[in-house]
Formats: sequence, structure tokens, C-alpha cells
Amino acid sequence: MYSAELMMLVGNFLHYISRFLGGFIIGFARIWQISLVTLSIVPLIALAGGIYAYITIGLIAKVRKSYVKAGQIAEEVIGNVRTVQAFAGEEKAVRSYIDALRKTYQYGRKAGLAKGLGLGTLHCVLFLSWALLVWYTSIIVHKNIANGADAFTTMLNVVISGLSLGMAAPDVSSFLRATAAAYPIFEMIDRSTSSKTSSKSAKKLEKVDGHIEFKDVCFKYPSRPDVTIFDKFCLDIPSGKIVALVGGSGSGKSTWLRQQIGLVNQEPSLFAASIRENILYGKDDATLEEITRAAKLSEALSFINNLPDGFETQEAASSRGDPSLGPTLGRSPSMKYSGELSHTRSNLGASFRSDKDSIIRAGADALEPMGTKNVSLRRLYSMVGPDWIYGVVGTIGAFAAGSLMPLFALGVTQALVAYYMDWDTTRHEVKKIAILFCCGAVISVIVYSIEHFSFGIMGERLTLRVREMMFSAILRNEIGWFDDFNNTSSMLASRLESDATLLRTIVVDRSTILLHNVGLVVTSFVIAFILNWRITLVVIATYPLIISGHISEKLFMKGYGGNLSKAYLKANMLAAEAVSNIRTVAAFCAETKILDLYARELVEPSRNSFTRGQIAGVFYGICQFFIFSSYGLALWYGSVLMEKELAGFKSGTKWQHLCFEILDRKTQVVGDIGEELKNVEGTIDFRGVQFSYPSRPDTLIFKDFDLRVRSGKSMALVGQSGSGKSSVISLILRFYDPSAGKVMIDGEFLWTPYVNMFRSFAGKNQ
Repeated sequence: MYSAELMMLVGNFLHYISRFLGGFIIGFARIWQISLVTLSIVPLIALAGGIYAYITIGLIAKVRKSYVKAGQIAEEVIGNVRTVQAFAGEEKAVRSYIDALRKTYQYGRKAGLAKGLGLGTLHCVLFLSWALLVWYTSIIVHKNIANGADAFTTMLNVVISGLSLGMAAPDVSSFLRATAAAYPIFEMIDRSTSSKTSSKSAKKLEKVDGHIEFKDVCFKYPSRPDVTIFDKFCLDIPSGKIVALVGGSGSGKSTWLRQQIGLVNQEPSLFAASIRENILYGKDDATLEEITRAAKLSEALSFINNLPDGFETQEAASSRGDPSLGPTLGRSPSMKYSGELSHTRSNLGASFRSDKDSIIRAGADALEPMGTKNVSLRRLYSMVGPDWIYGVVGTIGAFAAGSLMPLFALGVTQALVAYYMDWDTTRHEVKKIAILFCCGAVISVIVYSIEHFSFGIMGERLTLRVREMMFSAILRNEIGWFDDFNNTSSMLASRLESDATLLRTIVVDRSTILLHNVGLVVTSFVIAFILNWRITLVVIATYPLIISGHISEKLFMKGYGGNLSKAYLKANMLAAEAVSNIRTVAAFCAETKILDLYARELVEPSRNSFTRGQIAGVFYGICQFFIFSSYGLALWYGSVLMEKELAGFKSGTKWQHLCFEILDRKTQVVGDIGEELKNVEGTIDFRGVQFSYPSRPDTLIFKDFDLRVRSGKSMALVGQSGSGKSSVISLILRFYDPSAGKVMIDGEFLWTPYVNMFRSFAGKNQ
């Protein structure tokens, strides 16, 4: 993981966590009951996250171990590419490399499924908590503990807190990967070495004459504890004497002292530095005269002087140099050891190329590539062509997962409207919303698992395929290509891992996020246009400002101060070369010098990262300003529309619902259906009538009411207000129907004839 990405993830994580805490603080200050109920869900979220973290860390650690093993094979093969090509062993080397990567594929696939289940479970718990919250808030409103507005704002605060916790979950998964990668690093840092080369408490010899004596020495290499090298070995070498150690390979000739010994390895190595700096590894304080004398004694001075930059000529890393130049003559040691010189005696001139096109000059420009070719997106995505089925399934899962959040927002707004309705309606609406949230909880587990499992398989297969292709392509190159400073074994092994990982990040990981956001945006726009297209258009008008702020931030993080990865390449190369040639470093006691060089290579990238982060933070602040300004604009414009009655709570769906409710309602009194009346005498009978108004069903107007009005007779209905006098007329005119009993005209039921025809025979005075 690059430091810039980790820096952004830490910032995002702290942003979401502070929002989570702030939401709960405001919630407890407003209505503590709602916040307390929501807070009870947090342990479940923590438990789900803990299980997810435990499983993921274990799988990622196994993936890292497999990658390390494969990387060791790759670096070893590339470092000995001459031997590999000499014996036509390219195909065998590629097979060994791929076999080491296959375990990584298996672990990576399981890690993708674990990530999907983990994130799905987190969102599942969030949806269930929201269902509980919507229901409990309705109880708070119904019992008049708080009004709908206060209850909704409190609920919204704690809901945003839960959302923030969910948005922080992907950052947690990134931290888990970083933790798994950091474990072997800290394990190495904390390891106590048995060889205290830098210890200041050890005894320092004032003068070394060079008399060496071995007395009953027993020795085994730590990597091969079962193989005895020396068993009570004795040897005496007087000062100034030349002693030749003769024996078969592995008999112990190379096992020797350091500090005052000039060591010449069987395969002497030169570091990625100038000729002068390589000689100085033998003696830190050597003057130019001593350096020149060392080169002259090793018969290398003549061709060094013919090089364009002389002693400042930059040497390609891992080159094989003259065995006795810097190591021995630079220090003028009391003892000099040469291991099997006849085995691999090489000419220094073969290492320092005199061709101007091959010499790499010291400086920052050495890291610049000869040319960068732009790769089309079509070719980029063609790399995942064989795994298209996983891409299709993962796309469906990502789109569905992104669509869940807008549907949640719609449910919350429906809950707000329900809180202002009568209790029966509120209870019915809240029940419906809670059921929908529970369904969303189940769906989130399914779609997140499908998304990350499918893209996890596709990503691992892509990484495996790209690494195989890159490794094969590297081994196909001619030997001269490996002499280039940019094509050292350590740098190629590093690129083999980083380039494949970067390609996976672009093609798979970033595409997953993009598809997830596409589902979110499309669903949000559809819902927004349905609810109120005017406000939606106004908010969309602010998008160019928001998007430009995001783009400025990303471009700045990418381009300011140059590409940090190039700056870190030199430090990585130095570290890799030092580790691969650790015997040479230890022989010259150059550990401190290597560490100082490595630290100096990290200073400039660190400084650029800090400056770039500060300025990128300003762009992020501007982007947030635009976002919150768009919120304010939407609220203001919404109030204007409400004032003009062009919008309201749930305006679009509300009026559509009322319109179709009126159109679809079947009236209980149909005026044009019934028998035709030919003659009406006017005798009216009420027999056992029971009646109450539909708007007041609990208030009984008539109970077993009987009345007879003969034709041609006048009758006065007398009683106090509300006793039912006008109700008699309403029943006769069939404004209402009785709930029990009969109202008859001339011995016929009143609802038998046409209502409109009957009313035409009646007269009413208000």
C-alpha cells in the first residue's frame, strides 16, 4: 500500500468516525431515548467487524507469505538470468513461479468472500438498527415524548452516525491489509540478532597485526543446523603469511572474519552507485589519492579514466566487479581473503560499460524512463476478458449494493411523513418501512457477498495472469537489457509485484467502487426526479463545482512534486541490493552507511508528501464547502416551492396517491342504478333503524328508531341540537344509509329505486 493512499484512508477514517461520534452526541442532547436504543446496536456492529477483521487478517497474512515466496523465486531467477538462459530454463522458471502463486489465488478468493460477508453483515446490522429506530421513534411521537420534527432530527443524526460507521468499514479493510503486511516488518525490526556488529560495548582492538588462530571451533549455519561445517577445527595463521585454504565446495573456506579482513567473494557485487562510492565501501574516509591508488593496483585505472564521468560513473546494481578493487585496496587491510578467484575472475571493464548509451549517470534523471506509452482502456480491460462471467455477476452485485442506500433514504422520508398522520396510519406505514428495511438487511448480505466474491476471483486471476505474462516477458529479453540501471533484479522483482497489483487496482478494485457508485447515483436520480424534479435540477446545477473540487484534489495528489513512486524506487532498490548482498555489506561493516544512504533517499519523498497533503487538504475543504452549499441551496429552494405550493412533504407521491384514490373509489350510493318509480304516494317508514355518521362511528345517532309519516300528512320533528332531526331527512334523501334497520317508501326499500329519480320527487327547505 502506498503511503499517499494510507494517508488518505486515515483521513477518511477519522472523518467518518468523528461524524459518528458527533451524531450521537447531538442525539443524546436532543432525545436521549432514541440515541440510547441506537447505541445498543453498536456492540453488534463491533462484533461483526471483529469477526470480519480476524478472518481477513489471517487470510491476508497467508496471501502475503505466498507473495513473498513467489517474489524470492522471481528475484533469484532474474538475478541469475545468465545461467537461466544459458541452460534454456525459462519455461521451468516460469512454472516454478506460477506454482508459488497458485496458493495465493486460493487464499485471495477466500479473502474476497470474507470481505463480502463482512461488509454485508455490517450493512445488515445497520439496516436492522434503522428498522428498530423507525419503529421506536414512532412510539416516542405517539406518546408525546417529542414531536415529529424533534424525533426526526434526532433519528436522522443517529442514522447518519450509523451510515458513517458503515462508510468507514472499507477503510478498516484497508487497514487490515496494512496490518497484515506490517506484521512481518515489525517482527523483523524486533528480532534480536545474534551478531552485534553495531554494539558499542564490545571490546575494540587498538592494533591488529593479523595473527589468526582457531581453537576447537565448532560451527553450523543457522539455516542448516543439521550440517556441521567445523567440528573442533584448529588453524594457526601467523601475521604476514599467505595461507591458501584448499578444499571442495562447501568445506568451509568462505566462513571468515570481518572488520580488518579484505574479503573478495566468489561472486563479488557492485552496488547501484558510482565507482568512487563502491570503493569507499572499503574505507569510508579514503581520499581521492587512495581511491586512485586502489584502482591502479587492481589495474582498473586506465579504463576508468576513459569513462565519460571517470570515478563518478554510475554502476548498474548487481554488477559483477573486480574482486579486489574497493573491498581490499580501499581499506588496505591487515588480512586479505580471496575465495576461489580462479572460479569467477571477471574483468571490471565488463561491468562499467563505456558505451555512452549504456552508462547511467548519477542523479534523479536516472530514474526517468526512456519513454512512456499510453495504454488504451480497451486493452486494459481486455486483460480480464477470460473472466467476463465473474465481471457480469460482480457488476450486478455492485449495482444492487449501491442502490440500497437511496432506498434507505426514501424509507426515512416516508417515516417522517407518517409521524404526522393519525396513529393507525402511522403504525401501518412504520410497519411497512420496518419490513422493507429488514428485507434490505438480508439483501445487503447477499449482494455484498456476490460483489466482492466475484470481483475477488476476477482480481486474483488477473494478478496471476499478469504476473505470469510479465515474468515470461522479462525472461525473454536479451542479456544486454538487464545491464540497464532500470532493469536490475531487485527493481524488476519489485515491479513484478507492484505493477500487477496496480493493474488489479485499476481494472478490478476501482471498477468495483465505480459500479457501486453508479448504482447509487442512478437510483438516487430516479427517486429524486419522481419526488420533485425542480429541486433535483437545482441540485444537479451545483455538481460541476463539486466535481471540479474532487478532480482538483485527485490531480493534485497525483501530480504535485512528481511521482513519489519513482522517488521511492531508488530507496527500494538500495534496500533490495543491500539485502541480496548482505555478506558483502557485513564484510565491509557498511550497515550504518547503508542505513544512512537509505534514510537520505526517504527525506525528499517524505517532504513532498507532507507538502502535497497540506495543499490537497485545502482542495478537500473547498470541495466540502461546495457540497454543504448545495445542501443549503436545496433547502432554500425547497422552502420557496413549498411557499408557492409547488412542493410539500412527499409531494409527488402524495398527490398521485390522492388522485388515483379518488378515481378508483367506489361510492356506496349509486344514483343511476335501481328500479324506475312510476308513482310516489309519499308514505315513509323507519323500522328499527340504527345509524351513526361515518366520520364519528363511536357516536350513535339512532338506535332501534321507528317512525311512520303518512302520505299527505305534516309532521314536526322536535328535539335539542344534535338529537337527530336533520339525520332523518338525510336518511330519507339517502345521503347516508343506516347501519341496521330499514328506511321504506310506500312499502318498498328506499335503496331499491333510482336515487336520483326519487330525489326528483322530494323537496327540501334549508
